[in-house]
Amino acid sequence: MSWVDGLLRDLGRVSGSPLPLELRALACRVPEFPSQYALTEGVTGNVRLTPGAMKARFRRRGLPSPFAYTVRLRTLCGCELLARREMTTTSVAYDMGYLSSGNFCRAFLKLTGMRPSVGATVRGRLAVITSFATELLQGEQLEKWDDLGPLFVRAA
Repeated sequence: MSWVDGLLRDLGRVSGSPLPLELRALACRVPEFPSQYALTEGVTGNVRLTPGAMKARFRRRGLPSPFAYTVRLRTLCGCELLARREMTTTSVAYDMGYLSSGNFCRAFLKLTGMRPSVGATVRGRLAVITSFATELLQGEQLEKWDDLGPLFVRAA
């Protein structure tokens, strides 16, 4: 099992139900090309929608913006990369699409409340996953993903 499959499994367990296919498709892409998903335009370009149309589609269903999901997924990618001995904060920042390690560290701290070095630990990763599930993967939110239609799966 790849670390991405493990991440999806863990997110499903913490949220209490398997992730919808569309969310899984998006979640599989972000770890492959995290810097591409630094902006909403990266998400919308793959599904041939404008950023406004994508945000409206999510808003009509009462879902947080697509950026809320991608920023959390990128943070989880950061946790995974930082846990690898050969990776430095600077190399992770570059891989994640940040212009500097300082920008990455500030964004990580703002989103998670912890330093990236803490996010690299098992306890830190669990805290990030739990926060993600609590804020964005509630049962009612997961059900609404099915109403989005084949956006991310179709683009695969």
